[in-house]
Amino acid sequence: MERKKVIRCVVLWVWVLIVFMATGCDRSVHREPKVRLSLAEFLKSKVGAQELTRVVKVSINVRTPADGSLIVAGWEPLHHDGATTEAPPQDYIVSAKQGAGQIVQIIIVTESESGGTGFDYGDAVVNVQPGDNFVEITTTTLAESEPSAEAGVRYLYADGTGPTGPVDMLYQPPNGKPMMVVHELYAVGGWMNLHLFQTTPLQYRLRTTGEMLFGDVNFSHPDFVSSPTMVRMKHPYFYADRYHVGTPYEMFPPGEYFLGFAGPGKTGKVVCYDPDDNVDLPEAWLDSTGVVAFEWSGTSGDTGDLHRVSGGSVDSSGPCLTGTPFVDTLSAQIDYFGSRGGRGLFGFEGGFILHDGTYGPTPAQALYQERLGASQLSWKMLPGVFAGANAVSGVRVFMRYDPSHSDEYRFNDQIMCDQLQSTFGFSQVADLAGSSADSFLVTGLTYATVYDQQVVLCPYDVSGKYLNHVADEAYDIGQGVSSFGSGADGAITISSSLSDPASNTTVLGGKVLMAKRLVSQFSPDGRTISLAGGTLNSPSTEFEVGDEVIWMVIGEDGNNCGSELQAGQYGFNFVSDLDTAGGTLTLRAPLVLNGLAVTTAALTSADVLAGSGFCRIFVQRVPHFESLTLDASAGFRSIDTSAMQMNTSGGGVLAFRVKGALDFKGNNNFALAASGYGFKGGVWSTQATTGYGYLGYQNNYLSPVANAGGGFNLYGGGGGGGIYGSGGNGGSAGGTSAGGQGAPYSATLCGGSCDWNDFLLMGGGGGTGSQFLGDGGWGGGVVAIYAGSITRSSGTGLSIFRSDGLNGMNVSASGEDAGGGGGAGTVLVLTKSLDTFLSLYATGGPGGNATGPGSSRGGGGGGGGLIVGRACGGIGNFGAPDVAGGIPGTGTESPGAPGSSGTSDVNASTSDGFCWE
Repeated sequence: MERKKVIRCVVLWVWVLIVFMATGCDRSVHREPKVRLSLAEFLKSKVGAQELTRVVKVSINVRTPADGSLIVAGWEPLHHDGATTEAPPQDYIVSAKQGAGQIVQIIIVTESESGGTGFDYGDAVVNVQPGDNFVEITTTTLAESEPSAEAGVRYLYADGTGPTGPVDMLYQPPNGKPMMVVHELYAVGGWMNLHLFQTTPLQYRLRTTGEMLFGDVNFSHPDFVSSPTMVRMKHPYFYADRYHVGTPYEMFPPGEYFLGFAGPGKTGKVVCYDPDDNVDLPEAWLDSTGVVAFEWSGTSGDTGDLHRVSGGSVDSSGPCLTGTPFVDTLSAQIDYFGSRGGRGLFGFEGGFILHDGTYGPTPAQALYQERLGASQLSWKMLPGVFAGANAVSGVRVFMRYDPSHSDEYRFNDQIMCDQLQSTFGFSQVADLAGSSADSFLVTGLTYATVYDQQVVLCPYDVSGKYLNHVADEAYDIGQGVSSFGSGADGAITISSSLSDPASNTTVLGGKVLMAKRLVSQFSPDGRTISLAGGTLNSPSTEFEVGDEVIWMVIGEDGNNCGSELQAGQYGFNFVSDLDTAGGTLTLRAPLVLNGLAVTTAALTSADVLAGSGFCRIFVQRVPHFESLTLDASAGFRSIDTSAMQMNTSGGGVLAFRVKGALDFKGNNNFALAASGYGFKGGVWSTQATTGYGYLGYQNNYLSPVANAGGGFNLYGGGGGGGIYGSGGNGGSAGGTSAGGQGAPYSATLCGGSCDWNDFLLMGGGGGTGSQFLGDGGWGGGVVAIYAGSITRSSGTGLSIFRSDGLNGMNVSASGEDAGGGGGAGTVLVLTKSLDTFLSLYATGGPGGNATGPGSSRGGGGGGGGLIVGRACGGIGNFGAPDVAGGIPGTGTESPGAPGSSGTSDVNASTSDGFCWE
């Protein structure tokens, strides 16, 4: 039975006073005509209803029949996420034109807890006079609890393009009155989010041209009939922790979703879904306590969970496997469900492709690095948004510092970019024109402030006009290099020694554990890197989209890596795209150093001979284990890195993250080691050579070359420089200790003012002595381990982390001089809690002994390295780290000199900042 409700004129006297104050005492006919309505009686009747109902939309149209002009007003919640309950205003003032026969229409949209949508409609003909016109309208309930659905579509013309511009949602009243504008949305390149009802028809009209994109659209419209081009999904009640604030969790009523292609150009397109049943959804639960997991069901029969009703194609075969995402195919993003309502399922919002963020799907990915005080934001616009009339021309970036996390403005689909500065206190921080403007560097951040920054991305057209409904917030700019990773590589147990993770494919079932490649070229924007060695393994077993990589400047000569880059500098990034045939990786955001974006690098293939003008940068995959068990029950075990090759592949780094526990087991020792995997020791051929270091090497050179030990005929090899520790001089004629000396990088690169997290430089190689056998020892590499906790669940073996320099070569023939020891590298261990003793070593390699008769000289000891240990949860037992310099080699004529000690910095602290790279 139809229910009637009356919108009565309830006018507060304060209104009258405001009108009088605004116009003075002038009550002449020149006052602006206004229509006034009150919803007080309507809202009162709804509150008294048996089923709890909330108003989600009020739309008011005032139309002048004489000239067809239309004034649209109304209300809808600022926060469309449902976390905040907002009541509509009771009273409305709408500007109008003076004249007889003005048609005033109102439609009120309500939602019930059961998920149904209600419509109440009414209209009146008013002779509008100057001043206030109080209107009484009787409304009729057209629908009480009609099922509705959100739809994410790309509308395509026959030529493959899509419309851009404001789109009016229209409703045709049942009594022959004019069609109402109920809501404004935006199409950008054909991408749009629609609302559908089961039976009530709506129209969607492109405002700029008057083209009707969808006429009389509801669940039965031909574009939304289930097919490979359109999938329909549905869920019952569920709860979600939308903002990680804990109970009480937010309740979501039942809902339906359509996802796919529409319009005359949809032929041949495919929408894809995961066919697997019973996949837990990480942000949604069936109950209000967050205990019972909500699940996705790929079948159409499991109605107790989120399920596919019909349509779509399985995403593991056919076009879903070979098609280009967002061009040929759309995919239901099941994992996003619950973290941003149903729209997360679509994989796009406004003009942006959504990415997985800490707090749900986000249009921009962030790469925050606390040690650099910067966060790199990058985003991808949807295909087609830069083409056609009224197309996107660029993106402006707005920011504000909001430590109170106020509720006055939050992400929603009603962002008004032109009000961000004047109303909400934002500042414009960038104006990025063109389709390639897809990233921005936010600088001046700290761990304490990064989560208090709010960033909004506002696309605009060629005239500079904001496409407001295409704007979106880039939430969680603090997402990035969190020390303990995502756990994407699963729970792993290793009980055999691994000698080269750069070639190991057994641990991850076919994927290279720690793939590494030299970088041969950067794109101008610093995001795409070409890898030396050509084609990537296909299907890619080296790098995949989503992988984290560490990049590092191995060395350079003559500032050949560009002004922003120095040897030993490094950073972390993520692979957002790759070309296996072209051998390129596109990173989530441009490389960043010290808050400056790296835009160019003059990479060369020149030899690493000092003075030759070379630049060497490499990237290496960083595994993310959910947990890692290292089992030495059957004997000593170790995981070593791969030898660093400056001219071919890089290396020398053992780096991984463990989201949960790094657990040691067994009565034997288990070592994570980069000893001898750093810079190469000098190799004698026809003359002595220095060791290798970040400035290369030199033939028959007495003085050190950066941190490489000197090598010269008739002298013992100099010890390689460790991190902060100098290598010792090699022995010399007359015992004057004039051999080469390793140089610590801190003095050379930054005047002794470097902090431990500014550089990851490997130990320098020891120099050769004269004659044939006195090769220098290799320097230590880098061990960088980040684990949520480090434990020992059983056994009494030692948990060893080490990066020592290796011994210089001993010689025994007459007149031969021994090699210098290698310098130690870096050991970096970050964890939240530590309940087992760690043995930490970064010692310089001993100089070689020269025991032959005659003029034989010993090698210098390598310099000690750097050890950093942090337990950011305040629980730790690092023990006494060993960073001793290498002992000198003996010689029958003269010995070498010892290497100097390195430095260590280990402590347990409750500073959360230590939990970040």
